[in-house]
Amino acid sequence: MTISKFPLILSSIAYALGIILASYITSYSYLGALILSTVILIGLFFFEKYLKHKDYLKTSLIIISILVISTLLNFSRINLNQEINETIINTEIVILKTFNRNLKFQNSIVEEKYGRKKYLAQISLVDSEYYKIGESLFVTAEIEKISQLIIPNNFDFTQYLRRKGIENKLVVNNRIKTSNDDINSITISSNLDSKINNGNLKDNSKGLLKALVLGRKDDISDELISSFSDSGIMHLLALSGLHIGILTWILSFLLKPIIFLKNGTFIRSMILVILLWAYAYITGFSSSIIRATIMFSMIVIGNGLKRQVNIYNSLAIAALILLLQNPNNIFDVGFQLSFSAVIGIVWMFPIMNQVWKPKFIVIKYFWELLLVSFAAQIATLPLTIYYFHKFSGLFFIANIIEIPAITLLLGLSYLYIVLLFIGVEANWFNFIYDKTVVFIEYVSMQISSVESMIFNNIFIDKLLVLMLSLIIVSILLLIQQNRVKYIFSILILLIMIQLTSIYKTKNISDNVIMMMANDEVFFQNGHKCFNMNDDDKSIFSNYIIANNIVANDTLLDDVFVFNKHFFWEINSSKVDNPISTKHTIIVNKNSIVSPEKGVNSNTTLVIYSGYKNSYNKNRWEYYCLTNNITFHSVRDSLYVLK
Repeated sequence: MTISKFPLILSSIAYALGIILASYITSYSYLGALILSTVILIGLFFFEKYLKHKDYLKTSLIIISILVISTLLNFSRINLNQEINETIINTEIVILKTFNRNLKFQNSIVEEKYGRKKYLAQISLVDSEYYKIGESLFVTAEIEKISQLIIPNNFDFTQYLRRKGIENKLVVNNRIKTSNDDINSITISSNLDSKINNGNLKDNSKGLLKALVLGRKDDISDELISSFSDSGIMHLLALSGLHIGILTWILSFLLKPIIFLKNGTFIRSMILVILLWAYAYITGFSSSIIRATIMFSMIVIGNGLKRQVNIYNSLAIAALILLLQNPNNIFDVGFQLSFSAVIGIVWMFPIMNQVWKPKFIVIKYFWELLLVSFAAQIATLPLTIYYFHKFSGLFFIANIIEIPAITLLLGLSYLYIVLLFIGVEANWFNFIYDKTVVFIEYVSMQISSVESMIFNNIFIDKLLVLMLSLIIVSILLLIQQNRVKYIFSILILLIMIQLTSIYKTKNISDNVIMMMANDEVFFQNGHKCFNMNDDDKSIFSNYIIANNIVANDTLLDDVFVFNKHFFWEINSSKVDNPISTKHTIIVNKNSIVSPEKGVNSNTTLVIYSGYKNSYNKNRWEYYCLTNNITFHSVRDSLYVLK
């Protein structure tokens, strides 16, 4: 195999591996990686004349060169270091994404209107006024580093934000809503959102319409989102190849008269590509949309030029463009699931389709639909379990019913948007749309109600994801080539999984205490755990399940012992320190005890769990500093003691 046969595929893989390698090396090992890679390249080049198979060496040289260049090029792009030069800023921001809102404030991802820096913003609300995507605000805000509150086995939100280019947080108290007259993807999408809101569809229909056309899921009910997730069809709500494929078919049909012009086929292809990329722009250029748009653009152009398009090369080009634009895309869940699903379909489907080929068209349609769904689900299974800790055993039934229904709804959705633009809204059309949504909701609710077929609380790590993926690949190669060596590889991988599981079980820490903001304290004693705040036990639920720990409803006392070390959690009463031996003090947000009363000569550590920016915090921190006592704020980082 030489790189000349698969240049795009091998180059894309090498570039992606370089990005992954760059995420693991530190600034201290950066120079070492540069020196080592240079030595390897020089060595391979020097020994070329002594090797018989020079094609393999040239291929290796090119691949290693791309990998090294990718690693060195993307090191600084992945490892952000945004310095804070001021504590308070005045700037105009635009809302990009919203989540976690309550009556007092909402959390949003925002972007400076002119500086183009992105932040996590905590915006205080007035009269419960909620700011929507695309709205513009002039704010006076405190700027601070995002806290590193990483709970084992939990979703790392801080790392997620870093991958999005966000390291700092804005605490917004004063703001003025401004007009956002810029014509960009956000404002166009927001205008469409407003038009949909002003329509006469039912609320659930509006929510699904926004998700299918604009990629906005905020207005879909939590119940419906949960039913889609439990029935294994959540991917149908994500803008992807299905959506772009249907849009391409509709546009091709509408533009068909152009082919009768001179060079009409080529002209129609160019118009199609422009319209597809315009739609990708409006929907925000997500990884799945870019991947699908690139693939269908190449297919459309290939048809226009009457040339055949290689699907694997199309995938490689799509991946390379996305990674060149932003190397952090490789860590995005949507990027990984999108490419895994497509690779699974184009590789697995032809293999599985050889098992049986129905003669009747209707049976053949549903059989192939089942195989496509099965291939996509199996290809993404390890990643789905890793990220979402669940798997639906009825996904094949749900997909057979819901894919045709969603396909119909997509066609109706695009037609509805066109009707909105020309100012036409027919009651009969709204009736059809609403009834289609009701059918989709009913099916997903019924399937998700079969709880025995929904496997929850499954935890696997990255190593297990790799081994499960290799097992799937080995099974497919066994079916395709029927060689004994793949049976041995499957058995070896299964043994490795068992050994890894045994090793992890033996190395679980018997005793650990973890503390974080809002007075959440997790205390593990053997394979049982206790919690000071039982309502917040769910915060540690992933850790509990991943480590086979039994959750105990017993709450900790104000004074408790861990590994022969005393802890005192101060309540709201004004009391003196009750401990006469070495100990740690936990200061929660309700504490009104002064440091002078709380601390005594045996206090070795103060863990502050109260409000981050307050007089009380400053008082405790200053007292500890002047009295040589260690001070730790769990508002800034998780406290862990084993």
